[in-house]
Amino acid sequence: MRTGRVRGVHCHVLQFEMHWLGTAAAGPDWLIEGSAEFVGFRAAASKGLFPADSIIGCMAREVADFKQQQPPGLQNLSAYEQQSVFSTTMGPLYSESLIGVDQLVANNLNSLVVYGNAIGAGTQYPSAFQTAFNMSLTAFYAQFPGYLAGLPTPPFTCGG
Repeated sequence: MRTGRVRGVHCHVLQFEMHWLGTAAAGPDWLIEGSAEFVGFRAAASKGLFPADSIIGCMAREVADFKQQQPPGLQNLSAYEQQSVFSTTMGPLYSESLIGVDQLVANNLNSLVVYGNAIGAGTQYPSAFQTAFNMSLTAFYAQFPGYLAGLPTPPFTCGG
C-alpha cells in the first residue's frame, strides 16, 4: 500500500467525523477519494518522503500510460460520481481523482474545507461545489479532459 493511501484513510476518518461523508449530500465519489489521496500524498511529501512537485506528474503519467495500454483509458470524472461505479472501475482512477482535486484547490487548500463544511451542513453537492471552487460542476467536467491532457509527465514510470 502506498504511503499516500495509508494517510488517505485517516482523511476519510476526518471526513466522516466532520460529516463530509456518510450523508446523502456527500457528493461525487471521485472528489471524496481524490481529496483523501490529495491530503495523504501532500502529508507524505511534507515529511520529505518524496518531492511534492513530482506527485501530479507521476499521477498524470500513470493515467497517460493506462490510456495507451487500455484505449480509450478512463472516462471523464463525471462518470465516477457514484460509489458503485468508482469502486468497480479498473485503472488509475485514484490518480485521476487526485489530479482533479489538485486542480480544484490550486493554491487554496481552504476551498476543500469550504466544500466539506457545506456538505457537512447539508448543502447539496452541486451548490457546495460552486461555492467552494467558484465554478459549476458541469463547467469543471467540461474543461477537465483538456487540463489533464495538458499536464506534463515525467519521461519515466514512477514507483507504485
